Amino acid sequence: MALSGPNARDTLAGIQEQIALEIRLTAWADISAGEQKLFNAYIEDTLDDMAALKGWAWIQPDPFTFNTIAPYKTGTVSVTKGSKTVTGTSTLWTANVTADLSHFKVGDGAYRVDVVTNNTSIDLIQKFAEATASAQTYSIMQAEYELGSGVDFVKSIEEQKSPNPLTIITYDQLIEMFNANLWTQGAPRYAAMLGEDRSAAAGLQYLRCLLYPVPDDVYHMVVRYRSYATYPTTTFNLQPNLKGALMNGIMAKVWRYLGELDRSNECLAEYKRSLAVKAASQRANTRFRLGNQWTPVSSFPRGIEPWVPDRIDGT
Repeated sequence: MALSGPNARDTLAGIQEQIALEIRLTAWADISAGEQKLFNAYIEDTLDDMAALKGWAWIQPDPFTFNTIAPYKTGTVSVTKGSKTVTGTSTLWTANVTADLSHFKVGDGAYRVDVVTNNTSIDLIQKFAEATASAQTYSIMQAEYELGSGVDFVKSIEEQKSPNPLTIITYDQLIEMFNANLWTQGAPRYAAMLGEDRSAAAGLQYLRCLLYPVPDDVYHMVVRYRSYATYPTTTFNLQPNLKGALMNGIMAKVWRYLGELDRSNECLAEYKRSLAVKAASQRANTRFRLGNQWTPVSSFPRGIEPWVPDRIDGT
């Protein structure tokens, strides 16, 4: 069975409806909530499988990107022990501080910013615990960043100019680093995820990324991720001749779950065949420089295996 329209399998909703038709139901809504969750996982797992099998990173959603914010240090501050209010002199906090995501640091203490009242006044979530002081240098840092809607499982985070991705660790491990090193600043090397994606239901927060060290400059961060399984506008970046492969990979899992092993094996065989055909086609159409001319890879001298990239970014 097939959905009408050439782009039916471009979106999560389209693939979900296709699954329903394949198992002889009228619509995705006819599938139980528990099985919907399971089948959504099959969709995501198959996309992961396809990307991993041939190194086709472009199968996954386009990366989410964000720029870090350099610490804000303009002016001086006055703080009072036991008070949540910080008063600034020659400060411009309204445009440079994000409540809930920023931390105020003076001396050894770091406090999350609760409210940005105006350019010269902020409130902290906790009361200031150190000695009262005036005309103090300070730093307002942003270590937390909200990721985009639809970002569910983060696979990797990297700084655009760095060859190495950040190490993803647990939130508790990262907090231990902050506490032990008094909010060290520098190029981020570690990341932890916290929160949930707000696209799933009203009231939930976007997934957040906590970076360590706290960014000391503007860094362009690239996040590769698995899309949120219930986010209805998810679009899959698939070439047309791989849409059938995706559907077969999903249905191999669905039929196995339903106990239809023969159908599962048929879909799995077709899934593998489609990927092999695509890989062979990609290889045959790739050309390399040999002497003074470009030559198809299929014409490479016998016994010598050329290296062919699975993706060319154009950069």
